[in-house]
Amino acid sequence: MDMELEGIEGEAVGCHFTLESGKTLRMGGGEKGDPLFRDPTQPFRELTILDAGGALEFEEKRGLGVYVNDRYMSSGRLYPGDLILAGSSAFLVREISSDPHRAEMDEGGWSPLNGFPTFPVVEIPRLFHSAFREGPFLSCVMCSESLEGEIVEPYFIEKVYRGSEVVMECAICQSCVMGMGGEMSEESSDKIRDFSRENANRGSSLIHCGFCGNHRTHIREYNVFCGGVNRFAIPGSFCVLCEECVEGLQSLLSKKTQDVQKDFVDDHFPGVPADLGSPVPLFF
Repeated sequence: MDMELEGIEGEAVGCHFTLESGKTLRMGGGEKGDPLFRDPTQPFRELTILDAGGALEFEEKRGLGVYVNDRYMSSGRLYPGDLILAGSSAFLVREISSDPHRAEMDEGGWSPLNGFPTFPVVEIPRLFHSAFREGPFLSCVMCSESLEGEIVEPYFIEKVYRGSEVVMECAICQSCVMGMGGEMSEESSDKIRDFSRENANRGSSLIHCGFCGNHRTHIREYNVFCGGVNRFAIPGSFCVLCEECVEGLQSLLSKKTQDVQKDFVDDHFPGVPADLGSPVPLFF
């Protein structure tokens, strides 16, 4: 399987780098050489790609490591859909397809016959796959409608992390999200809108908290979000929120809205600790 790295955030965004056994990828730093990207604020990293019996592995030679999906690693196997975070840049591991139709879809473009998006797209990264079923989300947690097929509506994924452990996860279709939003009190809606306008200044990011800007390497507990259509991620929908900012959002909610959230958790996630909070603070 031939694979490549695609830069999707930071200095290397839009760039593609072929992954080959024996190749060394240099990232960040202000040193001389030929790094994939330069970033004087981040340590210089060297990732050597190794052949592992038909698969590819990496080893970070300087002992600094990189984030792969939700774990900090200095070595490991790479799979299509893996997210690699190195300093202030994010990369997606992608399979290089020999299928011209698939390659065309990888570059974006709309075809009314297949229902794919009109914009440059990436398949939903493995970070946003279900940890419990070890694969993509297949149906809405509320209505059980399929999230796959030629014509499907957008949906939203949220996963709640405590360290590297997923303690709650869900995918909800747009219709159910809108239905839940209709149950939110006007007071809560106004407060959340004001809070978001005042704090949401980081934009879409897999690296920084969308509100306070803390780097994900400094956050132990956080929620990650992604919008999807079929198997593709909606550009600009990636988001990370640290626990403190999630709690800040929750503190703005009226009792009516908190009761709606509690009912949602009780109905769909029996056994979840009561102090965990809502798994869907952004979906309202």
